[in-house]
Amino acid sequence: MNEQEKKIFLRIGSNKEKQYIKKMGTLFSGLMVKANYFESAHGMLSGIFLKFNSLVPPVGYIIDPITYVFGRDPRYIKSWQKIDKDRAEEKLRVSLRIAANEKLPSGWIREIETPTKAQKDKVEIYNIKRAYHKLVPFLKS
Repeated sequence: MNEQEKKIFLRIGSNKEKQYIKKMGTLFSGLMVKANYFESAHGMLSGIFLKFNSLVPPVGYIIDPITYVFGRDPRYIKSWQKIDKDRAEEKLRVSLRIAANEKLPSGWIREIETPTKAQKDKVEIYNIKRAYHKLVPFLKS
């Protein structure tokens, strides 16, 4: 394979990489984007794609269907999220499809260690990350 045939793609992993992508993205053959990222960061992606598509030559992209998520340990697709204390249990049950008669795992709802004034009536719940939320029916923890 000669130098002209090599393709190197930059994989977008989070919104925090936006400035890096804008500055460095044109050095790559294209961008690789996780499919679930279109649900959670469609605004950022639209702006980047429009900008890169207007370049000569345009910078393309590949959509990674992220099928690997189904084989991952659920700890890596969950995160601690702040929510109103009175909605915490219901939110977990709905998000994770846990029946009302089933016991929630201990430790999935916790107090915020150093709450701010705005967080005084909130707790943290261990829930599916937003980017993976639409895959919940297929996940078991």
